[in-house]
Amino acid sequence: MARKKSKFVKDAALAYIKEHKLKVKGAAKMDDAELEKAIQDAMAKWAKTYEKKEGEQPFVCTVKDGGCGAFIHDEATWCWRCGHDVNEDETGGWPPQEEEEQEEEEQEEEEQEAEEDEEDVGEEDADEEDAGEEDEEGEEDEEGEEDEEGEEDEESGSEDDLNLSTEKILKLSRKIGLDAWEMGKELSIILNKKLYKVRHENFTDYCRDELTMSRATAYGYVRISDNIEKDDAAQLTIQKMLVLAKVKDGRKRAALVKKALPEAAGGKGMDVKDLRSEVSASRDKDADRSPGRPSTGAAYRKHVGDTFKCAVKDFSSLKKKGDTVMIVDGLFGDKTALQVTRLKSSFKFEFVELEEDE
Repeated sequence: MARKKSKFVKDAALAYIKEHKLKVKGAAKMDDAELEKAIQDAMAKWAKTYEKKEGEQPFVCTVKDGGCGAFIHDEATWCWRCGHDVNEDETGGWPPQEEEEQEEEEQEEEEQEAEEDEEDVGEEDADEEDAGEEDEEGEEDEEGEEDEEGEEDEESGSEDDLNLSTEKILKLSRKIGLDAWEMGKELSIILNKKLYKVRHENFTDYCRDELTMSRATAYGYVRISDNIEKDDAAQLTIQKMLVLAKVKDGRKRAALVKKALPEAAGGKGMDVKDLRSEVSASRDKDADRSPGRPSTGAAYRKHVGDTFKCAVKDFSSLKKKGDTVMIVDGLFGDKTALQVTRLKSSFKFEFVELEEDE
C-alpha cells in the first residue's frame, strides 16, 4: 500500500531555509510546488557532500514516526517539508518553533518602537543642547578634548566587553542546561548594553555572524537566564527550560519547575510533552480577557481546521504597522471574529471575542 504524501508546510520550509542558510534564491516568491522542488534539490546536493565527508547518509524525517522521509540537518528540530518533530527527545517540530518566532517578532516590534521613542527624546535633547550652545561655547571649547577622549575610551571598552562576552558564549555548549543559562546571562549583557552595535547594525546580524545562531534562539537563552534559577538549570534540559521560561507567573513557574526536575533532584520528572501541555492549559485558563485584547485558548479550538474566503482587498486598508481589520464570518459564530493586524513584514491572525452593543 502506497504511503500518503505528507502535506507541504511552506512556513516551515521558509524558516528552515533561513535557519540553515540554504541557497534557494527567490524562495518567498515561489509557489508551494516550486519551493518544495528547490529545497529538495538543495538538500540532495548537501546530502551527497555530507555522505562523502562523514561516510554515512544524513538523517531523514523518519517515516515510521509519521514523517515524510526528507533529508534533514543533524541539528534540525523540524522537517523542512512537513514540519514534523525530528528532535531525538521529541521536543521539536514546527508548531513550537512557529510560536517562538511569532513571540520574537512581537518582541522585536516592541523593541523597535522603544528605540524610536529613545531617538525622539534624543532629538529633543539635542535641540535643547543646540539652544544652549551659544551661551556656553567657551566652556565647551575648554572641555571638548576631554569629552572626546572619554568617548574613545568608552567605545574601546565596549568592544572589549563584546569580545569577552562573545568568547565566553562560544566556549559554552548548546546542549547543556547550565551552559545555556550562562549563555543567556552573557547575551543579556550584550542586549542591555547594546554592545552588538560596536560591530553590527542590529542584534540579529551579531547572532548570525559571530555566534552562528538565530535571533530567536538567542532570546530563548535570555529567557532561560531571566526566569530559571541557576541551580535548577543545572538539573534541567534546555528543552524543558525553554518551555518553563514562557510562564510569566513566578509562583506557577516555580511549581512547574518542581514537576520538571528529575526525581533524583526532588522533582517528579515530568517529560517535555506533558510539561508543554500543562503550560498551554495554564495559558488558556489565565488568558487576558480585557477589552481590546483578543481572547485565546480552548474556547476557539473548535475553529481549528475551519476554512473561509476573504478577498485580497480586505487587507488593502492595512497600510502601516498596527493597522487592524476584523473579518466576521458566520462560520465563526455570532460572537467570534478573525482579527488581522499588520506587523512590520507580515500579518498576525487572531480569533477575538466580539463585544455586544450596549
